[in-house]
Amino acid sequence: MEETTKKKTGKAPGEGMTLAKRLERIERYIAIGTKEVLNTAELALYLGISESRLRSITSERSIPHYKNEYGRVCYVKSEIDRWRLGEKVKTKAELKQEAAAYCAKKRLERI
Repeated sequence: MEETTKKKTGKAPGEGMTLAKRLERIERYIAIGTKEVLNTAELALYLGISESRLRSITSERSIPHYKNEYGRVCYVKSEIDRWRLGEKVKTKAELKQEAAAYCAKKRLERI
């Protein structure tokens, strides 16, 4: 994500920030790394997108999320990581194994 930011602005992330702001940003990243449940601001930072974009994909129900009894939205980091990975693409060996099992099952059904 840092490369994309550099291309758009011509600066590396954090460049031009005061030392205090940089330290605050580092502390936020560390805090996010230790938490399993994130709020909208934390997840936006974790994903490298704006909060408004995150709210948009949340309202589209495109991202796994929860609402507590007070209506606050939260996200489970491990679920977000699985969501980011998407669907696993099977290897040729896995596809061959599935095909063999399917054919064997169909042969048994004919008997």
